Amino acid sequence: ARNTLATDEGGNAGGVVRLGAGYGDDGVRTLSPTARGTGSLRGEGVGNFITKIILIILGGYQDFSYFCTRKLNDGSMFRLKRFVIEQDLCAMKVGMDGVMLGAWAQGGRRILDIGTGTGLIALMMAQRNLDSLVTAIDIDEGAVRQAKKNVENSYFRHQIIVKQEAVQQHQGCYDAIVCNPPYFSDSLKAPDAQRNMARHTDTLSYAELMQAAYRLLDDEGEFSVVVPFDYKQRMEDEATFVGFFQHRVLGLRTVAGKPAKRYFLSFRKHPVERLHTIITLGDDEYKALTKDFYL
Repeated sequence: ARNTLATDEGGNAGGVVRLGAGYGDDGVRTLSPTARGTGSLRGEGVGNFITKIILIILGGYQDFSYFCTRKLNDGSMFRLKRFVIEQDLCAMKVGMDGVMLGAWAQGGRRILDIGTGTGLIALMMAQRNLDSLVTAIDIDEGAVRQAKKNVENSYFRHQIIVKQEAVQQHQGCYDAIVCNPPYFSDSLKAPDAQRNMARHTDTLSYAELMQAAYRLLDDEGEFSVVVPFDYKQRMEDEATFVGFFQHRVLGLRTVAGKPAKRYFLSFRKHPVERLHTIITLGDDEYKALTKDFYL
């Protein structure tokens, strides 16, 4: 969700959606996300919207769903198959990074979600691991309130505990740990303090993240994290320094044949075979990973 791949300027992976089949429980026509576009109707003027409608009528746009938006796309809600994410209290909105990480990360009976934000990944892990207990932590008060609300409104409310707590002080032992971390350590900051907290490593450096993950992970557990391509080596170096061994690597590219823009990395405490995969946004492997979540 931070500088997120295929999102709008606010980090919204769900800004542009494809029409789904049927109606939701609230009677609203269900719409599902697609990663084909990078904008939304919300960010465009009325004139541009009317122009697009005219172009549809004239045949200029072959796929009407390319720019249909969910509930007029007010930016406060993101609908998936089994739950809905409200995100008006969070600086960082639902994005492709979080969805992919929640779909890809190794699960277990005891799961920790570090920096839960809206609670998206915690809810996805609960959906994928129905016998699990998920602990979701965040240091931001607004994010914790948001995550608690999203969890309480979901089918998985009895599987998830949300706490306002820094991972550096957290105690426990987990089969699986997952984190969509603050990435940036050398970039300019925005005026929004809440957004800076979510995006920059001031409150959670790579070294602190790896130290905490190693301390909290069960001896046979797995830690999963997402990172931009230009920070991948730094994350791997910190993991090696604390004693982790890399297990799985998934590269996500926007266009076939191009370098990956995001890397999803998993680590274990003992030597293990290293598995490396590259997929492309929208290809069959990508669809297989996300099919249980996107409408």
